[in-house]
Amino acid sequence: MARYIDIEDVRRITAYDLDEDTISDERLTHILDFAISELNQTLGLKVIEEKVSYIDRYRQNKIDGSNKTFYVKYSFDWYLGDLDCDGNLDTNDIEVYIYDPNDNTRT
Repeated sequence: MARYIDIEDVRRITAYDLDEDTISDERLTHILDFAISELNQTLGLKVIEEKVSYIDRYRQNKIDGSNKTFYVKYSFDWYLGDLDCDGNLDTNDIEVYIYDPNDNTRT
């Protein structure tokens, strides 16, 4: 999955003034990793525990034991973000729990 920005993007944005003689790929990677983490911490807002519920006729969120696709109701207001700050938005950035109403636990 693509990162927000990569080494080639930085070199192109700077009109290649930051070539490998100026800064190594390794050093530039460290800077990008730091910048991604700072961006996420500064701009990100963590939305916690949205209950799965009906949204519309296309995103019904039926809990029927076989459905494995669910939609985030507030996705247009609260976008999913890079929780682990690796520069990718993927399944590692989403936490899903199943609640047991009998003992109020989640797994």
